[in-house]
This record gives sequence, structure tokens and C-alpha cells, in this order.
Amino acid sequence: MAFCPTKEQLSAILAEHTKDVRDDKKAGFITVSAAAGSGKTAVVTERVIRLITECSVDVDRLLVVTFTNAAAAEMRARISAALDLKIAESSDPTRLIRQKMLLSKADICTVDAFCRKIVSEHFEEADMPPSLNMISAPQLEFFTLRALDFAFEHCYSEYKDEFYRVISSIGSDFAARDAVRKIYSFLRTLAYPDEWMDYAISLYGDFSRYDSIKDTFYGKTLIENGIDEAELVLHRLESANEEMLRCEETARTRGGVVEYCLKHAKAVLSALYSGEWDKVYELVLSFEKPSVKGRVSKQHDPEVKERVDAAASAYAKFIENMKKGFFMRESECFETAKGLKGDIELLIYCVKIFAEQLEIYKKSAAVVDFADIEYAALRLLVKRENSVSSPTETAKRFCSDVFEVLIDEYQDTNDLQNAIFLAVSQNGSKLFTVGDVKQSIYGFRKAEPSLFLSMLESSSYGDDPSSPDTKVILSNNFRSRKGICDGVNFIFSLLMSGDTSGIVYDETHALKAAGSFPERPSVKNDCTFCLIESKNNESCEREAGYIAGKIKRMMREKCITDAKTGGLRFPKYGDFAVLLRSVKNTAEKYAAVLRKKGIPVYLEGGSGFFGSPHVKKITALLRLINDPFDDIALLSCMVSPMFGFSYDFMARLRARFRGVPLYTAVLQGESEDERLCDFVCKIDALRRAAVFLTPLELIDRILYDTGYAVFAAGDGQEASAAVKALKDLALQYPSSGYNGLSGFLRSLSAAEESGTDIKMPTSETSNDSVKIISVHSSKGLQFPVCFCAGLSNEFNMSDVNASILLDKTAGIGMMYTENGRRTGSIMRRAVSRSKKNELISEELRIFYVSATRASDSLYLVGSCESVEKAVLAADGLIDRFSAKGAPLSSAAVMSSSSIMKALNCVMLLHPSAGVLRSEASLCYNCETTDSRFDFEVIHADEAPDKAYGESPDAENYGKEKTDTESVDEIRKKPATQDREKASQAAEESDAGKNTAEEHDFNSDNYSGDDMTDDPNAERIFEEVSKRANFKYRYRALSSVAAKYGVTALISDSMPFDEDPAVPSFAAKEDGGVTVSSRDVGTAVHQFLRFMRMGLDENAVDSEIERLVNKGLISEDYARILPIKHLAAFMRSQLYKRMSEGTSLKREWRFLYEVSASRLDKSIPPQSDEQVVIQGIADCVFVEGDGFVLVDYKTSKESAGRLAARYKPQLDIYAEAIENIYGIPVKEKIIYSLGTDTQVILP
Repeated sequence: MAFCPTKEQLSAILAEHTKDVRDDKKAGFITVSAAAGSGKTAVVTERVIRLITECSVDVDRLLVVTFTNAAAAEMRARISAALDLKIAESSDPTRLIRQKMLLSKADICTVDAFCRKIVSEHFEEADMPPSLNMISAPQLEFFTLRALDFAFEHCYSEYKDEFYRVISSIGSDFAARDAVRKIYSFLRTLAYPDEWMDYAISLYGDFSRYDSIKDTFYGKTLIENGIDEAELVLHRLESANEEMLRCEETARTRGGVVEYCLKHAKAVLSALYSGEWDKVYELVLSFEKPSVKGRVSKQHDPEVKERVDAAASAYAKFIENMKKGFFMRESECFETAKGLKGDIELLIYCVKIFAEQLEIYKKSAAVVDFADIEYAALRLLVKRENSVSSPTETAKRFCSDVFEVLIDEYQDTNDLQNAIFLAVSQNGSKLFTVGDVKQSIYGFRKAEPSLFLSMLESSSYGDDPSSPDTKVILSNNFRSRKGICDGVNFIFSLLMSGDTSGIVYDETHALKAAGSFPERPSVKNDCTFCLIESKNNESCEREAGYIAGKIKRMMREKCITDAKTGGLRFPKYGDFAVLLRSVKNTAEKYAAVLRKKGIPVYLEGGSGFFGSPHVKKITALLRLINDPFDDIALLSCMVSPMFGFSYDFMARLRARFRGVPLYTAVLQGESEDERLCDFVCKIDALRRAAVFLTPLELIDRILYDTGYAVFAAGDGQEASAAVKALKDLALQYPSSGYNGLSGFLRSLSAAEESGTDIKMPTSETSNDSVKIISVHSSKGLQFPVCFCAGLSNEFNMSDVNASILLDKTAGIGMMYTENGRRTGSIMRRAVSRSKKNELISEELRIFYVSATRASDSLYLVGSCESVEKAVLAADGLIDRFSAKGAPLSSAAVMSSSSIMKALNCVMLLHPSAGVLRSEASLCYNCETTDSRFDFEVIHADEAPDKAYGESPDAENYGKEKTDTESVDEIRKKPATQDREKASQAAEESDAGKNTAEEHDFNSDNYSGDDMTDDPNAERIFEEVSKRANFKYRYRALSSVAAKYGVTALISDSMPFDEDPAVPSFAAKEDGGVTVSSRDVGTAVHQFLRFMRMGLDENAVDSEIERLVNKGLISEDYARILPIKHLAAFMRSQLYKRMSEGTSLKREWRFLYEVSASRLDKSIPPQSDEQVVIQGIADCVFVEGDGFVLVDYKTSKESAGRLAARYKPQLDIYAEAIENIYGIPVKEKIIYSLGTDTQVILP
């Protein structure tokens, strides 16, 4: 369908950048502010198409930059489709066909891809490797740790005492290393980091130029924040005082408290207004909250008492907060700044050493990261001298070739990217930017919404000739119903102001509903606000229960707008989305409740790369291969699906072999258990392979040998994505030059500890599952029904409370150490307040994004311990101006520790929020509003998923679904049938109600009457019959296992039916308990495995004692060893040959493939089927030019019987040795400890 732009969209599409204007020095940029759901992508695409088709601009003269590769691919596809349509309509499509051909090489890409292209074309000039190999996350972490070690060792040696003071100010060596990394990462987003470092140092030096602290940047910041907070708390005290005066009993007991707080608050506010720093300091320090006089009688108003007490407590809290900023006198502030200047200089010097060394490591490995490429691109485009930028010749050539530069999502641009965009657009004169400052949510990537905001503020609407820059506002929302748009406007007109978000949410930024939606008789309002009481940290579970109840009810209603027909339809589970601020640690809780209610769930990202159970299992095996005595890795591997040991088995194994490492216990138990033998054999084989395989090859070997590749593939797309991500890391790792297994494991551990984000390939979501995703992942998406949940989760203040703080404007804030005592600084406090304001502003924008994803229904869900207390707390933050429709004060918003606390203030002001206000007996004279909300309060004693009334459409639900059932739904029906009916049907079938003849396609009684008149029926019948009667050519293979132990293979070749003779020493009793021949055999094999060579026969007892002390043989086994027969063995010629031989291997384990036909004569050799043979050879050693193979037996059988019985076994052993090592086995010997003789086999 062709795109038909609205009037405001057309103004953006046609905003003109003519060639004449571009040549004019006054030429400016075009800025399009596009609200959520306004169709900005369609606008950019349509502008590109019109430039190509109407302005005769070749598509390869346009640079279009998108935020993601997916967006770039979508835009390229849209342009291609539009060109196809134009070609079909044109009478002379020659030029359009050429544009279609040029489209493939046009610059429609991400900023990273564009920078990579520029650098690749000028790699020599940019001093970059031509290949531009990207560094992997573990590899970068490895280099980072090495560079940190180098930088810190250098600083410790060069500036010992001074650097120790810096470390002390930050907190510890570990914290200081983290600070260096943090500063380096911050600098990598700035266009000119060296200039910022000089600026940060100068901020501390500037103190000497001022007479008063109030004139410094830091003093101004703290005083302004103090004024905002003091005004808010003063208003709260005055409101509480007015209520208190109407209640005589409360005034009698609390009048003194309120009067003192009011007087003190006015004095503090007066001192702040006049900038009297020391006076504020003295007032804050001298405050003492007065005590309540007397008890309140029963005649008092408890609600007034609570509000008065809350106001007094709020003021005490305000004073405690002020003490964090005004904690020293003015003179002390100047002294602290002077002392900190040297610390800041040394810290920045350390950062520079670290950056230089890291660059050396990356260059030596010929790898780069994205920031390296962006900086190289900037160097190619901009010359910087004395803080003044000028274009390079490369930039001039590019600007002369390009007609226009179009940037999408400009609000998420950082300082470095902004400098690049200005450089390639002739300092902005060819720049067309689209964005929405309200949707800037990538602060963790150092996005700067202020860059887009400054463009917007400096632009005019195109009718002002004095302004060279043009702005266009797209406010029409085509995504959401009017009720949702009105609800969003109501909320953010009160939350977003110039102080809280940099913009005033007025008519300019408000959403204007422009979509077409059918009426919904079953739905009262499009927006719902729900506050749930929750105890004992069960907020996630109770919120999920509420969501489950809503979904269950809506599934019975026609409430979703059908995108194709425009009418209403019943929902699918895929229509619902639960949006969370972060999915980490909480999403699984929501998912568990929904699954328990029978609701299918798709969980975004699962538990992340390092939290993936599949990554954990494979890396555990890698750690075991690297160190078999890693007990945690060993246990994890053995109980994993790779090997399948139960926890009970492991407990019994540990109980039997106490006091030794777990791996030693496994080795001691392997001779008794074939599965243990198999396990040790596999681990040994993998350890040998690890010597010469790369990490990637080793992982592939693990997946193949253990069969885990099949298991992971069958465990869903997330499992396959996790395995692929691990293999991708292993593929990139060898390029660092540290490609051993130990190095790979160290780099993985370092990446995990540092919190490095390892991206996993995105898997396709289920179309019929409720999505639980993060708000960041929902950006650019829409869902019919959205539940914005977890709104009560506290903001993450780690960046605000960190030991060192960074701000582009405020510089660096850190603690100060003097004479070994660590104290705060007003610089750190000021930067902390600036960072907190930034953080809460971003949280508001994130909330805005989540609230604008829904098209049909929006639910805002939060929880609290007590609804009454939550409402009272919100009431205390509302000033008299907010009650009349003005935005909440910046202090009220900035003092909120969660979105829900700020949202409670907003919702109390809604005319329909009577249910909320009644919880605390509040009465507001609310301003009228177009918005409509359903308000729900669920108390602690109420189930969150309480039964909702039957839907008006419930009666027709089944019929409607049947009429519109798709083929896919019909196919799914057997899987969702009632299980009892299915079970009953199966029982009836087994009972013979449906006879075999009725189902035998080959029966003469079958006439095919039930078949349809389909002309293909006969052909289908023949094909079904053919397949039903198919017989596998090699049916014998179905009874052949994929793997055998050697002892299982030789059983059929044994010519004796009777049991082998048991030696006398194997039938004795020990302490009244009969000792089995198996126990004795195990004990003998353990001794012979670990005994030393070259001993004489008298050393048996001392050798047994040594093995017991080392934990290589248990005391129980030691007691039953046949000492006389062991001494005879040590006198034998065979023992002497073993001692003198070379390459002695005892308990040699192997896996060996043989043809299946060798095991079952009914299988023809040409089947090519193979089975794996596993075995353990007791002893193998090299003598002369070949191997000697030795097998120990403890029975009293004759030499002839032993030879006949065990020759097939030793033949396979010998064959395996010869094939694996390529050296012949010259002798095969059976040594019998029952008869003290040896048998040499032919």
C-alpha cells in the first residue's frame, strides 16, 4: 500500500534543502521532532524516495544513518519496493532502474558501518590495520586487565606516596582500577577527550578565582538543589500546620514540633537564597528535632496526626540530606579543592598510561573496537587545533559528493558521533535529523539527548527568516487509541518539565490521536492504573498474578483491533506484552506465575549469556579438562545431561571414598562402575585433545563426543543461541595470540566478573506467547496490550553513589584524603546531584517509552507495602501549584526513588482517582482532563488474580474461534485436548473397541468407504500403505548399541558355562563380613595401578601404607589385599620387565570404533555402521620396538581357560593400541594372581 502522508508529515518530507541554500553560509539543518507512533521511519523513507524521484538526486549521494542494522535493512527494502512501484508506473523508467541498481551500494547503514567504510577506504591515512578485525569481549577484557596492571605498577613506582593517597581517596586498589576503566569508557564517547581532561582539572583550579563558594559551579549546583528541596518541604510543613490548627488535640501535642520546623525551614531557605554558605552550614548542623509533648487523646484525628508526623519526618530527612552537601565551612571547601586538584591530575595521568598501553596490546594483535573506528573516522574528517575544528580534504570531498545526510534516532547520539555527523554534512548545512528527546533511553551508552534538544531549541518552524535552521514537529500518533494518548499526555504533562527532563511537556510535545479504532463495548477505559499491596518481597508474584487474571479475562472478549479488517477480534497470547525496566532477576518470577496459570510465555534474553545453563555446562567441562581436580566443575559435569549421573549416585560415591578429591574418588570407583569408566575415558581423551586443539575446536569436539549438540538443539532456540555465542567467542579468541584453554577460560571469567555484556543471537519469538521483555528491547515495537509492570522497583543509584563520579559539565567528583583521613568533598556531592538528576530524567524517558508501546490497552502496575502510606507519601510531595494542573515540582520528582512513587503523585490528581484518595481520606479539587483511567487497588488480603466477571462475549467465544480457526490452530488441537478424554480414548482402543482389522490398510475387509471423493485419494492411500509397511533394510542394527564395553562384547565367545574358579584369598571373611571376589579384585587392581616400580617383595606392606596415606586406596581395601600373592608378583620376571620398560601406562583407557557387522553377523559389512568400543587396559609399556600388553586376573583358572576366555578381549585392546599409536603390540600377557603365573597369548 502506498504511503499517504498527513499534512505535518508532508512538511517534514518536503522541508527543503535546495542547492542554493546549501551554498549560502546561513544554510542550516532540518530537525524533525517525532513523537511516539508518529511514523517517523515512513517519513524518512518517503523523503529519500522523493529526493530520488522528484529532485533527481542519485541514491548513492545520500547518507542515511539508522540506529540498528535491522532498521537499515527495513529502510532499504522500503525504498526498493517504492522504486519498483515507480518503475512500473513510469513510461521511461531508465533513470529509476539505474537508481535501483545504485541502491545496493548506497550508504543506508548504522554509524558503525559508515565509519568502518570510511576508515577501510583510508586505512593508511587513519593508521589502522586494513582488515579492521573486531576484538571480542573476552579478548578486550584480557588486554584491559594487563594494561591496568602496567599502568598501576608504573604509577606506584613513579608517584608512590601521591598515588597511595589517590587510592585511599577512591577507597581501594580494586576500586581505583574500576575508576580508571570508568573514566576511560566515558572518554571514549567524547569527540575530544584530551580537552575534557584539561577542563576537568581546570574546574578545581578555578576555585582560586572566586571569593565565594556560591560563585563556583559546584556551589551553585548545591545551592540551587537546596532551594528546590527546601521550598517543597516548607510547603508540606505549611499544609500540615493548617490541618493541625483545625485539630486542637493534635496541635496541643505537636504544635511545638511543627512551629520549630517551620521557623528553621524559613531560615534555611533565606540563607540559601542569599548564598550564605556558612550560615546554611551552621543551621543544618544545629538542627535538633524537638520531641512531642504529651500523649494524644482518643478524640484526636489520626489521619491529621499521621500527616503532621510525616511532614516533620520529611523535614528531618531533608536536613540529613543537606548535611551531605553543606558539611564543611566555605574556607574548608577551598582547601579541599586545592588538595584534590593534584589527585585529579595524577588519576588522569594513570588513565592516559592505561589507554596508551591498551592501544599497544590491540595493535600487536591487529584488532580494533567500535570506538577505535569512530575515532579514526573523526581524525580523517576533522582537523583540531587550539580547540577549533576545520574540515580535512577527505571531509571536503565527501561533502561535495553528498547531497544530504539523514540521521534517524538522533536523540541517542553521543558527542563523538555528533562531531562525525557535523563533519560529513558541511557543519550541519546538509543535515536532516529525526528523533524524540522523550525517547532517549541509552544513557548507559553515553547518549546525549541535550544535543538533539539544542538543535530543536535553536531552530524555527521555517517561517522565521532570521533562523537558518528549520524544525518540524510530528505529534500525530497512529499507534494508540485516543484513550491511551490522553492518558499518556495527562501523566507526562505533570512529570516532565524543563527541570526534570529538559523539555516542557505541553501541546507541542503532547500526543494527538490520529489512528482509526473500532469502539469496544466490553472495555470501559483504555488505561488502567493498579496499586497492589505486597508483603514479604512478593511484589513480582502478586503483580504477575494480577496480569494473569487480566489476560484470562481478555481472552474471552473481543477487544483487539484486527490490523487487516479494522474490526475487533479475540486476542491471542502473542498480543500481550509485559514490559519491565530490567528483565534481570525479576522476569523469571513473572514468567513462573504466568506459566503456572497455563499462559505460554516468551522470556527475552533468558538469564543472559553467562547465566545460560548451556553456557555453564560447557564451560564447566572446559574447566574440568583444564583442571580435573576442580571439584565444582567435576560435579557440575557429572550431573549434567552430558553424563547423566544422579545426585544420589554422587553422594554415595563421595561417602565411599572420603577424604580425597572428588576426581580421585572417581578414579577409585571406575573399576567397579562401567559408567565411571566411560566418564574417565572421555575426560582423558578430551584432555589429550586440548593440547593441540583451539578453544573452538575443543568445544566442537565436546558437543560431538558428549552428544550435547543434539540436546541443546532440542532445548529451543535460546539454547542454540547460547551455544553459538560461546562458539563465536572461541572463534575470535585465538587471534589474540593467547589461544590456550587456560587463557580462554581466564578471559571468560574476567568478562563475567566485569559484567561485560555478551550478545546472544536473537531467536525468533513464539507468535502465540506472552512476551516478557525489557523496555529497551521494546523500543520501536508495539503490542495490542501492554502491562508496564515492576514500576515500584527502586532506581539503581550505583552510578550516583560510586566512589568516583563523572559528568561532562561537572567534571570529576571524588573523595579527599588528608593525613590518612578520608572525607567527602562538595565537588563530589555536586556531581552526585547532577548525576541523580540525569538518572531520574532518563528513568522518566524510559517510562514514557514503555507507556507508548500499547495500541489497544495500557496497564500501569505497581506494588507497595501499604496503600495508605503510599498515598500519604505522595500527598506530601504535591504542592499547591500541581493541584491546579501545573507540573510536579522538580524536587518532588527528583526525590522519588521509583517511577511508582512519582506516578502516585500524578494519579492522586486525576479526577477519577477517588478509590486512591479514599485510602487516606484525601479530598482534592482536581482539574478536569480528557483522560480516562480505571483505578484498582488490591489489598494484601486479596488475591491479585481474583475472578473477574464473565465477559459479554463469553457466550459466543467458542463459536467465533471455531469459525475463524486456522490450519495451524487445528494442528495444535490434539496437544491441548482434555487429558482425561485422551486417556479414556486410549484405554478404549486398547480394550479392542476398534479392532485391528478396522485399522489394517492391507486387510481384504477394508473397502476405503471412509475416504473422500478426492481424486488423489487412491494415490495417497498407496503412499500411506507403502510407508506403514516399510521395513528397514538393516533391522538388526536396531538391537545394536552405539557403544559397548569390551567385556560385554566377549561374553558370547566364552566357551565355559560355569563360573570361573574363585581363588582362596577371595572367599575369606573380614570381621565376620564375607568379602566378595569383586571387592578383592578391585582392591588388587587399585594397588597394582598406583604401586611404584622397582620395589622388592618385602616392600608390599610399606607400599600399602603409603597408598592409604595418600588416599589412593581405602583402608577397607588395604585390609583385604592378598599380600603373599602381591609379593610373588613383585618377584616375577614380568614385574622386572615393567620396571625397566618405557612409556608405562596403567589403567589405559580408550575409545575405538569397529564395524557393527563384527558384533552381529546378520549385519552386512556394506552397511557402514560403526559402534564405539570402550575399554581399560591394566598395563601397557614399551619394550624394544613394540608394546607389551598386560592384563591382571585374580581367578584360579588354568592357563588354557584364561587364554580361551580373555583372548578376544586382549585382541581388541591390541588392535586399539596399534591403531591409536601406530606401534605394534609384540606381546599379550595375562598375569594370574590366583595362581602366580603368567600366560602369553598368541
